Amino acid sequence: MPRQNKYRTIISLLLATVLSLGVFGVIQYTQAAEGDEDITPNEAEGVAEETASEGESDEELDQTILELNLLIQERKQELDELNTRFDTLKKNISLKQQEGITLSKQIESIDDQVATTELEIQITETELDTLELQIREVKSKIKDREDQIVDQKARLAELLRRLQTYQDKNFLEILLRENRFSNFFNEVNYVEEIQHKLKGFLDEVIQLKDDLGVIQTDLESNEANMQNTVQKLEVEKQSLEGQQIYKARLLDETLQSEDQYQDLLRAVQVEQNAVNSEVQTIEETVRKTLEGGDLLEADDASTLSWPVSPVGGITAYFYDPTYPFRSSGEHDAIDIRAKQGTPVKAAASGYVARAISPQDSGLGLSWIMIIHANGLSTLYLHMSDVKVEEDQFVARGQVIGLSGGMPGTPGAGRQTTGPHLHFGVRLNGIPVDPLNYLP
Repeated sequence: MPRQNKYRTIISLLLATVLSLGVFGVIQYTQAAEGDEDITPNEAEGVAEETASEGESDEELDQTILELNLLIQERKQELDELNTRFDTLKKNISLKQQEGITLSKQIESIDDQVATTELEIQITETELDTLELQIREVKSKIKDREDQIVDQKARLAELLRRLQTYQDKNFLEILLRENRFSNFFNEVNYVEEIQHKLKGFLDEVIQLKDDLGVIQTDLESNEANMQNTVQKLEVEKQSLEGQQIYKARLLDETLQSEDQYQDLLRAVQVEQNAVNSEVQTIEETVRKTLEGGDLLEADDASTLSWPVSPVGGITAYFYDPTYPFRSSGEHDAIDIRAKQGTPVKAAASGYVARAISPQDSGLGLSWIMIIHANGLSTLYLHMSDVKVEEDQFVARGQVIGLSGGMPGTPGAGRQTTGPHLHFGVRLNGIPVDPLNYLP
């Protein structure tokens, strides 16, 4: 292929690539410059250097990114220290739970819970601060990449304009115009050099656009984390309020008397045993009826859905050694921290075997029990409202009520220190760890 045709082909391909990258304005820029005088190799020798200096990231922007990064590292170090303190506090609480349960010990346990929640709030606030810094850093990086892309587009436009001045030239014409062969070969080499630089700039634009896409994804992820962390902070603050209310109510109900406290513990244990006994009876009778009539839907209950979002965290685990009410029995469920009045959803499709509303229980315990296929059943305790009825079939994800647990509110029961959902799972009537069934 003649060299002149080869150049025209290369230019056409490069122009198509530029347009596909969205380098708008390049062609207009080039057309506007068609009347310019020819550029000699010597005049154009510093083109790349000039455009490169114009395309450099602003020093102030680079400094901002550096400072934000240093602040982020400081916040992460603070988080590490706070989490270490939190773990130590939880271990101390676990050791105290092995001691005898007295009113003074219970008050001390509540104080420990308050201290733990206050520390959690401090951790979450630091996480929020870190996320805000990370979002600012990412936005600065996006601005930096966008500026670089604009600069590279300008370089492309300039090189295309210079290359186009040679597109329609006849190399014999160039040879006759030059007085010396060395000048002719300089011009030919210059065209090839422009083509090489043009390809390099195009590759850089492609890479910058890829980088920009990755950074924008990071921004979306950080903003989503920010929203979740704000929700978590709101729930933690409400939990702190609940713990303070519980302590005040405990002191008021017992009149700071150990005998009164032991009476209260016995009443709590009676309430809990009554629920467990009822659950066991219902599990046996209702399941026989449902499975005998093949009435349960074919829902894969081996994997359950979260009844409420776990963004607020889990405050008590299955058989948790730090559970503050172990004297009344082991904690055979998980407590999911949730704001008072959070919609609670069925963890799987099933049959509502029991639904005790706050209107029925008063200040006692309000709860729901759902029978599922595959021998599973789920329990939802401390409900502030119940939106289903017994002998009703529900679908996975259907709202069955609203969470509660704030001390002194209808449906919360006696044994709660803050808003949460007590979520239990049973397999063939035996309590099992819900986390083994949740995603």
